[in-house]
Amino acid sequence: MKYVIQVHDGNNTAANVKKVIVENGIVQIFNNSNISQRVKNVDTEGFTVLPGKVILKENVLTHMTEGDMISFSKHMLLHGFSTFIHLIDMKYESETDKLLESSRQLLKNCLVDYVHAIRVPLRRLTPSWVRKLKKLSVPLIVFTVQTMNDINKASWQRLIEAAFPLRTMFILDQKNSDLTERQKLKVQQRWEEMVKYRRLNSYFQLPEQHEVLPLLFLKRLGLYPQKGTFDSGAHADYFMYWEKELSVTTEEVRVPDVIVLRGEVVKASSYWFIEEILGRELTSTMPEQFLSINEVHQYTVK
Repeated sequence: MKYVIQVHDGNNTAANVKKVIVENGIVQIFNNSNISQRVKNVDTEGFTVLPGKVILKENVLTHMTEGDMISFSKHMLLHGFSTFIHLIDMKYESETDKLLESSRQLLKNCLVDYVHAIRVPLRRLTPSWVRKLKKLSVPLIVFTVQTMNDINKASWQRLIEAAFPLRTMFILDQKNSDLTERQKLKVQQRWEEMVKYRRLNSYFQLPEQHEVLPLLFLKRLGLYPQKGTFDSGAHADYFMYWEKELSVTTEEVRVPDVIVLRGEVVKASSYWFIEEILGRELTSTMPEQFLSINEVHQYTVK
């Protein structure tokens, strides 16, 4: 089905209102030359239409079962998230196949799309592990350090070569580090220097689990333009909010009235239509592919 819909790209201000075409679950640019009178216009008067957001979720494997997936998915959807990054903790390369397979089995009934990431001790990260992750379609490696020298000792050139031709994303995580605050600051400074010197693909802060991932993060990971936007090529994941409710500051009442995933209505009012809805693992990401010139050396959002 092909239709035209008025959307709010990024937020609910009038300045970002635009029309897009949705066909086969994909967003296209609207202009008068690619539209005909036979194409339907979706009436969104009184609604604000926002793109699905992306969030990070850690270790879903450890506290959920397959039977929890529907309620887990609905909870994300009701908060405006249509995609998530599943971050899995690993200590050894030998665990990789088993843990990823367990995750994929768990998420087979998930309603929303997802991508896998792993968190590992940097001193155990090897080129062979990076190559394995590339083959298993894992575009993000989060790493931890035990000492200030871990970053200096890592074979970054060999790790980059192992990921080639992909620009695998590397992020330092010090949230649970035993280092002092002063040591953490020095580690962070050294990491930022290494990123710029080696031209690594990175983001300087690991987002919290409740944070909406910014567009720059999505571009660096390779989820843009498919997710988080209404730009051409985006998946038609969007949430329709009755505008009177958007003016209320209480988060609990901002439940979307209509939820659409890849052009298919999943929720309307209090009714769910999920019988044929299945999320997909996004395995064809191209990190950094759509970075603008101004974003090439940008690693955080101020």
